[in-house]
Amino acid sequence: DDPEHPPEASSREVQNIPLGLGALLLAVAAVVFAALATSSMDALARLGILLVATVLLLLAPPVLARRGLTSTAETIATVGLLLVPLAGYALWTVDRIGNGGASGALYSGLIFAVTTGVALGYARGTGLRAPRFAAVLAAQPVVPLLAYERITGPGGWALVLTVVAVLDLWLARSGLLRENPVRRDLP
Repeated sequence: DDPEHPPEASSREVQNIPLGLGALLLAVAAVVFAALATSSMDALARLGILLVATVLLLLAPPVLARRGLTSTAETIATVGLLLVPLAGYALWTVDRIGNGGASGALYSGLIFAVTTGVALGYARGTGLRAPRFAAVLAAQPVVPLLAYERITGPGGWALVLTVVAVLDLWLARSGLLRENPVRRDLP
């Protein structure tokens, strides 16, 4: 321990590296499972597994945050919120909704809108930071996907992307993404 040369990274930062890599590994595994498990598993079973995993991963972070494991809670919440649109994709492959006449772009836009709402509600309820960022990321494709079939040229895309920019500005200025303290009173 040389006082003239402090360490380049704190022990907390070094601890977060394997945590982030583990979350990345879980996320990649979830995407591969949702996309490639179609040949060996019934679509309804895959949907059930994804829904159970999503619920379990979203129930664990409040418990972990209450015990002071905030970084772990943030990581697990991020993976849980990633599973929300994957569960939506699995629901689409079950074809319970696909027969209703909704296009893939419209359905995807609705799934990302639901994911945005879930992330915002989860951020409010738990006080964790990661769900706020997940809400912003999930909100980005909503308007372009919902308007996809109505856009006919560059002017339409310019209008849609302007709406996305205005939505981002509103999110930044509104209190929806305001940081709240992590709630330790949750079960």
